[in-house]
Amino acid sequence: MSKAKPDRARAVRWLTGTLGWAGGGVLAATVVFVGWAWWGLGGEGPGTDSAVNPRWGASVMVLGVFGIVLVRHLRGQGTDPDPAQPRSRSRKHLLFPVFLVVTAVVFVFVALPTDSLPPLASPRDFTASEQAIALWGVAVLVALGTVLSLGVLLGPRGKPRGLWWVGAPAGALVVVLVAGLVTPLSEYRPVTHTFLSEAPGEPAPVPTDVSEVGWTWTAPENTEVVRVDAGSHGPVVVLRDGLIALDGRTGDELWTHRARYSYSPLDWTRGVLSGQGGLASVTFRRGDDVEWSHLTLDTATGQIVEDVPFPEEVPWNAGTWSDARLLHTDAGNYVYGHKRTLYVVGTDYEQRWERPFGAANRERLCVSGDTAVLPYEDQIILGEMCADQPAAEDLTDEDSRSWGDRVDAAQESGTVSLVALDAATGEENWRREWDTHEEETPPVLWPGGAPRPGAAPVFLVADRAFDVRTGQDLDVVPADLVGLHPFGHAGKGVYLHADSEGALIAEHSDSESGDPLRVHRTDAEGNVLESTVLPDSWLPADRIRGAVLNDALTHTDITRPGSLEAGERGTSSVVVTPLREATVTEEDLRRIDFGSDLLVPPEEGRGSRPSLEVSSPLIPVPGALVLALSVGSTPGQATEPFALVP
Repeated sequence: MSKAKPDRARAVRWLTGTLGWAGGGVLAATVVFVGWAWWGLGGEGPGTDSAVNPRWGASVMVLGVFGIVLVRHLRGQGTDPDPAQPRSRSRKHLLFPVFLVVTAVVFVFVALPTDSLPPLASPRDFTASEQAIALWGVAVLVALGTVLSLGVLLGPRGKPRGLWWVGAPAGALVVVLVAGLVTPLSEYRPVTHTFLSEAPGEPAPVPTDVSEVGWTWTAPENTEVVRVDAGSHGPVVVLRDGLIALDGRTGDELWTHRARYSYSPLDWTRGVLSGQGGLASVTFRRGDDVEWSHLTLDTATGQIVEDVPFPEEVPWNAGTWSDARLLHTDAGNYVYGHKRTLYVVGTDYEQRWERPFGAANRERLCVSGDTAVLPYEDQIILGEMCADQPAAEDLTDEDSRSWGDRVDAAQESGTVSLVALDAATGEENWRREWDTHEEETPPVLWPGGAPRPGAAPVFLVADRAFDVRTGQDLDVVPADLVGLHPFGHAGKGVYLHADSEGALIAEHSDSESGDPLRVHRTDAEGNVLESTVLPDSWLPADRIRGAVLNDALTHTDITRPGSLEAGERGTSSVVVTPLREATVTEEDLRRIDFGSDLLVPPEEGRGSRPSLEVSSPLIPVPGALVLALSVGSTPGQATEPFALVP
């Protein structure tokens, strides 16, 4: 037993000595690593990256001082005939090296590049930086090297060769491995994607009326709610960094896709696809890829339907109204609008087709309105008014100032056309045309909204309704009921809802006449089934489009926080107006009150933040009517969804 103990002690000291030489190898190789991280990854110059935590430099100071202590210690060692014999070192002599080791370990945490490591960084402040990661790696290596090098101080005397050629190369290899991890760490972008294996049963119907707040939902931290779209089973909350789908009946989360550190800055690349409640899209980068990835998701389950690169040809401003938003993806094709031209680009970045419209049409002298593009499911409807070629020969100026000349030429001799294009191929599905007259104006396309069960979707132009899928004329709008705007369209707030089975139409009176506002319900033949009389005094026309349910109109009544004194409470309610054959009075209204901390007045009191914006859109979804209450301006707005249920 007495012989075994010295053998065990000798083995332990040989091991600590080997680890000490490994620490020395780490420290020596770290000197080279510092040069590579500082100059090799400097980009525009050594250390120019603003994401670098300057505290990493303290680790280099520790490296230098500890290196001097270690070299002096090794130079003072002689060859000992019994290298297993322990050194006699005082605690006082070891105190300073231990202090340096502790300091090095502390600076691993102090020098963390918190803005460049996704698990630690706030998505708002995240800055990808390979150099910041590499220089933090210096702090990690210095701490590791100093800890291991204590073995030289505590291990056997002398410099046995066997320990050197095992430990030092191993330490250098560790530095090489750390260098190899710098790029993967700097490109690390975690993506959260949860989904269901199958659809969660039959979706609840869209409510025809509401009576109470059923549930509320709080957005995750460090992100913003952009808007709320209607999915197949409830709302799809469009976040700044992704999508979260909720069950409309309960508010439970169905699925999530969030790329908190690599999301597209373009809000129009996220959300439920136009006219398709069953599909949603999200765009993000994988790692440090230059290319964007574009996913199409099933809104019922969150499963990936399509995963393809986002075409680099899509311009940054392709989401404005005049250019249309990203409209549809089908079989790896992208349809987008830019400068009044529709483009389809494949995943190989090859253009499939393009279709100019309005002023961009070079073959005919055409003009289109602000809402000339209407996407629905797998097709895109374009509306334009074009002059016949003979009338256009004298007009060659394509500038926007020729709008009046274009309209005059088309009114003299021209055609109004509505064309439905297949989103994937550009082929015409159907076309409707009629000759112009002297008061004709470019067509303005109004969507009729989601059709009721068993009905077909429609869109409206002036006082006419058309079947979206076939272009067929429908009779749901009674003759002479809708007064047209001087520019030829019905105006905002006239068509509340329409499908092939009937329409809900608001008849606005002249502002000077004092006549009440009427809402008419029609059938498929255009017969008025019932009329609800609403006094203008309490329901302004511009608020009637809050949300339209089958049996009620809804709008919000909210007091802006900036108009309240500190501690004062304002109004926060959803007003429900029943639709029936009667004259509605104030007593017939139902108010559903909701409370929100977002509407608490500022501490400074009235007028301190007069520009504080309040947005309160109401979105009918399966199972609920969702109020997306937003206070503040983008960026930095706060949004809280409330679900109103029957």
